[in-house]
Amino acid sequence: MTAQLAVVATRLWTRAYTVGLPAAVREARRAEIESDLWESLHDPDLPHPQILPRLAGGVVDDVWWRATLASEQTRTVWLTIATGCLLLVAMWEWLARPAIMEMIQESIWIYPIVESVHVLGITVFLGLTMMLDLRVLGWSLRRVPVSELSSYVLPWVAPSALVMLATGMLLFLEEPLRFAANPFFIVKTVALGLAVINQLVFHATVYSHIDEWDLHSTPPRTARVCAACSLLLWSIVLIASRLVAYNWFG
Repeated sequence: MTAQLAVVATRLWTRAYTVGLPAAVREARRAEIESDLWESLHDPDLPHPQILPRLAGGVVDDVWWRATLASEQTRTVWLTIATGCLLLVAMWEWLARPAIMEMIQESIWIYPIVESVHVLGITVFLGLTMMLDLRVLGWSLRRVPVSELSSYVLPWVAPSALVMLATGMLLFLEEPLRFAANPFFIVKTVALGLAVINQLVFHATVYSHIDEWDLHSTPPRTARVCAACSLLLWSIVLIASRLVAYNWFG
């Protein structure tokens, strides 16, 4: 029974980290794992197959193998996301100091300036993101290759996202308890988290072999699903952001 569960776990993990790869590469990797499983189960020198220890020990190697197959642009996106997260964490720790929070709350200029920059960041980020999503769905710019469009869009998406998140943190710190008690802010936060996860899934899977579907007017189904989810989730984020104020003053 333990060996059977180990085999199932190995197969599920293999399918998870090979999702979105070109068919030939994906099937070759899965066939290789199936061969290893067969040998482990039928090796007379191993009365107790060591499948789970090998699975646990090989996770890092599997992730690294998958990373080596990602396009240079995808690796750049992941590096940008990781760097941005570290910067946001460092900024949060600095801004959360009582003296900084007091300065934000007492100033008559900081809040309106930060809010204006926040709105500009949202405008740039969502405008470019939705432009790319509509192209992936095949609803606009069908004659423009997705890689060409993304090469113009992505360099602006990452900085605008950092500006949007950083200024959003400043606005939150101005009245954290009031924001946390607002139901629309909670909806916005959940939708924002799901939207970020969706973007990571898109860049970790189908985008890694964009060259295969780049010139098609309609990309593959997985890419279109990610684009549709992106449009829906970012729309919820935008609408919920607007309703936060209406909940306070309505």
